Amino acid sequence: MNEMAKSETEAEIFELKQKIELYEKDLVARKDDTKKVTEEMTKLESVIKNMEYELKGQESQMNLLKNLEEHYEGYTKSVKSLMTFLKGSSHRLATKVHLVGEVIKPKDGYAQALEVALGSQVNNIITPTDQDAKVLIDLLRARSFGRATFFPLNVIKGTKAKDPLLKKGKLLGNLLDLVEFDAGFMGIAANLLGRIFVARNMEEALASAKEMGYTHRIVTLEGDIINAGGSMTGGSIYKKSSGIFSRKKDLEDLLAANSELKEKRLEELAEKQGLEKIYQEKLKAEREASYVIQDLQMEKTKLQERREGFVKDLNRLAGILKEAERSLASQKEELVLLDGELERIEGKIKEHLTQRLKSKDYLKELKDKRTKEYSEYDLLKQEVMEASVQEATLIEAYKGKREAIDKLKVSLKTLESSKSELEKENEGLLIEIEEGQNAVALMKKTVEAVKNELQCMEKILDEMAMEEVRDKAEMKDLSATVRTLDEEYHVIDKELFKVKDALEKLEKENQNLLNKINDELNLTLAEAKEERVPMEDKDLFRKRMNTLRKEISSLGHVNVAAIEEFREVSEHRTFLSSQKEDLEKAKLELKEIIMDMTLRMRTLFTENFKVMNENFNDTFRRLFQGGNAKLILGEGDILEAPIEISVQPPGKKLQNITLMSGGEKVLSAIALTFAILRMKPTPFCILDEIEAALDDANVYRFAEFLSEFARETQFILITHRKGTMESADALYGVTMEEKGISKIVSMDLSAARRKNG
Repeated sequence: MNEMAKSETEAEIFELKQKIELYEKDLVARKDDTKKVTEEMTKLESVIKNMEYELKGQESQMNLLKNLEEHYEGYTKSVKSLMTFLKGSSHRLATKVHLVGEVIKPKDGYAQALEVALGSQVNNIITPTDQDAKVLIDLLRARSFGRATFFPLNVIKGTKAKDPLLKKGKLLGNLLDLVEFDAGFMGIAANLLGRIFVARNMEEALASAKEMGYTHRIVTLEGDIINAGGSMTGGSIYKKSSGIFSRKKDLEDLLAANSELKEKRLEELAEKQGLEKIYQEKLKAEREASYVIQDLQMEKTKLQERREGFVKDLNRLAGILKEAERSLASQKEELVLLDGELERIEGKIKEHLTQRLKSKDYLKELKDKRTKEYSEYDLLKQEVMEASVQEATLIEAYKGKREAIDKLKVSLKTLESSKSELEKENEGLLIEIEEGQNAVALMKKTVEAVKNELQCMEKILDEMAMEEVRDKAEMKDLSATVRTLDEEYHVIDKELFKVKDALEKLEKENQNLLNKINDELNLTLAEAKEERVPMEDKDLFRKRMNTLRKEISSLGHVNVAAIEEFREVSEHRTFLSSQKEDLEKAKLELKEIIMDMTLRMRTLFTENFKVMNENFNDTFRRLFQGGNAKLILGEGDILEAPIEISVQPPGKKLQNITLMSGGEKVLSAIALTFAILRMKPTPFCILDEIEAALDDANVYRFAEFLSEFARETQFILITHRKGTMESADALYGVTMEEKGISKIVSMDLSAARRKNG
């Protein structure tokens, strides 16, 4: 029966080997798939990160452009002041007043041409009526905002020039047809743009202007202008951060690009989530395959151990049977010899009996000769007595041999009954193996449930780790940005001071000139321009020109671009100031978060330290069977303060742990370890020769203490101490019966304890 069980076990081991090979191949393939998915996820994360950087840049640019739009940057100071005032007040014209730059929008490619063609007219204010314009002029004067030009809708009309028939020149069209506006502003748009044409470049514009007789204004896409009458304006254009029209177009393009990029980012995120889901599934499948391989390996090891047990049992039984057969054969031979010896003794007895009879007859016949042959008679009598003794001895030996044969027969029967008992024991072992397999199946289900729970916990931990990494990266980026902005702010502040100084000088000079016109001529600058007189006398003109030159030279060098530079620097300073405020606000929020976290950490540390102190005292008293122990927190911040361990074993004074003996230190360390473990129990714990330095009495005490903890936590111990081994539920050892070949030996002590009661 054991031979059959051995063969079945070997067949099962062979099947398990094949299964393990298949699962290992499958595991390698799964790992390759997981690696590919990981690489794809890394690429996607890089793409998403770049998109996020690009989105941040776009949003920053959009905020800048929106800020410029909201604060009417690019318009004159008077227009900006008036529109800002109306926007922030409840004036009846607040929603009815518009700027030319707001109502007219260029089509793609014509922003530069429109901006150059309109020039300062982009600052003109559109009002519903001329009376509304008068009200706003009074408002400008009352609040000293400055001067502005108004286009009343009920007054301003315009016409569109007819498209000329050209032979050589080429025009893209009338500028009025190349812009977009509401129908209600048709009169304004026609008045401003109806007599302006657009050419691709200066060559086409010149050819067209000649054919048209220089009667209309032509502007090129590059911003060059041929005015009516033939005068030309052109050259390089100072590249500002953004013009009024180009700013609107840039904002629209940025909004569209931002929306498109966000959609693309959402698609990439969805793809990433899909890949993460696939990755988790593949990782789960990989772990399951690994667990299956481990289970199969364990099952294979158990089957190998069972096979070795069967082989040992078979060898032992075969040895017993061979010994019994040898003993039976020798006993049979001895029995044959005894039978022969018995026959020989029986023949001798018969001979002696016959001879005795003959001797008796001879004695009767020789009674008369008794005296003479007395000596012979005594000899014969002595021989007869010896024969009788020998006969009795042979009979006793025969009985002894018979008893030995009976004993051998009884031993044979005992061996046969032992053989049947071993077969029954083998059947019992097979039943126990089936029960063990059922228990393994139940354990697999339990392990799967624990695996699922562990996967959930791993996901939560991964998410928390990712959030922590993101927060740290954001903190680092914000700190670097704050430092950069501080440096830029200081540099710009210095430049701004210089520009302000220059601007103040220019404003003083400009004001002096305006005062001179007002004081000497009693006119404003615009009125002076309107009342200028054409030249009649050249001499007078020359004298006047010389006088003006002297006056101009007396003004000194004037930087005409200072106002524009000051405006640009002011815009940039405003933008940087808002960025700095945002960063400082974020910095304060982060500091508040850090302070809140620090307070929470201190509270949690204080509470947990108190609990751990109580646990340490309790575990110390149980391991030392008395005494006291406590953790002492040093001075300073509780999160950085040192911790001292002060213990008092039974019968000794309170002292620092560094003054204790080696065994006491180890036992105190074990007490502290289990105090921490009690505060936050884990599913399982691995201890590597933790009790190696303890004496035997303390080892048994430690083993008893550990058995109590094993009700909630599973412990895996590496040990060579006898006391710890005795308290274990299962033992696993590695032995080397042959050189270079290791063998695992296992023993289930808990089952043995249950069996023995």
